[in-house]
Amino acid sequence: MDHLDRMTFKHKSTLNILALCLIWAVIIIGFQHVVSARLKLARPDDALSWTAVSTMEDPFEKVHSEGAGFYNFYRSEHAAWDSGFYLSIATAGYEDPVMSRVTITEGKVVSKNYAFMPVYPLLIKTVNYFLSIIPLLPETELPVYAGILVSFLGMCVGAFSIFEIVKLTGGNEHDGFMSVFYMLIFPTSFFGLQVYTEGLFIGLSFACLAMIRQKNWLAASTLVAIAFLTRIVGIGLFLPLAIALINDMRISNKSSQLIYKVTSLLVPLAVILAWYFSPLGENFFLVEKNFFGRQVLSIQSSISIWLRVISKMGLNPETTVYFSLEFAGIALALFSCLLTMRRFQPEAIFGIAVILISVFSSIPQSMLRYMMVIPNIYLLLGMLGRNKIFDRVWTLVSILILGVQITLFTFDMWVG
Repeated sequence: MDHLDRMTFKHKSTLNILALCLIWAVIIIGFQHVVSARLKLARPDDALSWTAVSTMEDPFEKVHSEGAGFYNFYRSEHAAWDSGFYLSIATAGYEDPVMSRVTITEGKVVSKNYAFMPVYPLLIKTVNYFLSIIPLLPETELPVYAGILVSFLGMCVGAFSIFEIVKLTGGNEHDGFMSVFYMLIFPTSFFGLQVYTEGLFIGLSFACLAMIRQKNWLAASTLVAIAFLTRIVGIGLFLPLAIALINDMRISNKSSQLIYKVTSLLVPLAVILAWYFSPLGENFFLVEKNFFGRQVLSIQSSISIWLRVISKMGLNPETTVYFSLEFAGIALALFSCLLTMRRFQPEAIFGIAVILISVFSSIPQSMLRYMMVIPNIYLLLGMLGRNKIFDRVWTLVSILILGVQITLFTFDMWVG
């Protein structure tokens, strides 16, 4: 294949991936609008012990009661649950005066907004500014549009990055394209088009892993820092970066490159430590523990809670289905990392870190959504997709579950 043929091949692949992402976005958004116009779901949602109270009212007939993100924006199909916190931070800051507080100790209260990292709201605010220049767009909905656009662009970057990772590890175009396809039809992939961080985080983390493979150390280290400030599990990217850098320094000990590599290693570490000792970091852990009940690597407590969850499965169908999907997501993520460890080691190390942080956080929920940021799931599926029977069966199962999940989210029901 000569240079011109390679350029044509690359151009064609780029257009195919971009077209797939655009069509996926149109289908998901269109499906949500059709579902909201055609169906009404019986309330409440009894999936978890606390969801019944939170899903009593029809979200399309009221304005949510918490935060400026909720006060100023009528509920859309693409903004629910955590979306309000991101919109609140983007429009009124962490100290949004109408956001409810958590009482830590006598005389100390902290806004619930602090449980959410700053990069995604900052990007919403930035994109919202540029959208406000466009005439005819409804002003009250602009932050929602901005959040969707940021998420979508993140998913596009993630799609191109995972395709690149497949190429860099000796895969062919078919494997790379199928990995992208399976990412877009994953049962929780629709979060990549909502006011949620998953789309942006996938773009940052997958791009970071691609940069590690290309030995673009400074770009990779910068992406580690930004990904961490998007979701706390971004800290897992530091491990493959550090391992790859140390191994590279052992192979090539040129003094001219040593300072560059050490600096690349220290950049994300400095950002993580600066955040940890700042008010953002301090308040993050306070709200996570005192309101959301989450802790970092709380192994004993988490095991006890998971065992309690297992004992309650079967009490009602909503709970059984919900946790069956949670366990299936964890199992798929873990097996994909183990089975692809040799070929996709940096990705697997990151994936295992995400699993450990998520599973041992003391709160047994949202696992299927958390697992969607692990690239090894799609890399493994891309290889298995060479088999036509597997491809058809997985596609059918995944899309059916995706449709159910989208419908639940669209009506403000709990899906994680």
